[in-house]
Amino acid sequence: MDIDAGQVNCIIGPNGSGKSTALKAINGLIPIWDGTVTMFGDDMTHASPREIVEFGIITVPQGGRVFADMSVRENLRLGAYLEDDDEFLSERYRYVYDMFPILKERESQLAGSMSGGQQAMLALGRALMSDPEFLLLDEPSAGLAPNLIDDVFDHLTTLKDAGVNMLLIEQNVRKVLNIAEYIYILDNGHVRFEGGKDELTDEDDLVEMYLGRRST
Repeated sequence: MDIDAGQVNCIIGPNGSGKSTALKAINGLIPIWDGTVTMFGDDMTHASPREIVEFGIITVPQGGRVFADMSVRENLRLGAYLEDDDEFLSERYRYVYDMFPILKERESQLAGSMSGGQQAMLALGRALMSDPEFLLLDEPSAGLAPNLIDDVFDHLTTLKDAGVNMLLIEQNVRKVLNIAEYIYILDNGHVRFEGGKDELTDEDDLVEMYLGRRST
């Protein structure tokens, strides 16, 4: 896969197709036994997760996973744990608070006492604290109630409008098609389709890619 900056890239596919594995290969969480991972021209195949973060590739894990016993501001600070420049940190706090004003209102609140939608917002804000070159999101809607899924995708639209480079792994195809600009469909570790979302116009073709047969 050649994943371009300047657009929202999405990987979709059935369970077990290799979506999360692909993401973990990119962010250094699993060893790569064949092939290469290249980021902006640099070979990062065997880079550690810390080196990946230093390079500007930041992951929002499935479920967000905020630090429940820490405040909103403390959670945000951990998003830039490699930074110690006060001016940079102040600018990033302003950026995140401007994008998600409720985080400013709740900055002293324990993250675990926030609603599910607010925690999802905090996870996104934390990821933005380091000013990432690329944001990787692993199934941000997983396990959320329908109304919270709408909230999460509203937040992702905000990031899209702000020009944040994103690679999104997601099961919710309908929601993905509302935000994606370029799509990959994985099936058993193989790319079955790649292209702009406007190319996915045939519902039968999409069903066949997922289930291996045409709908009747």
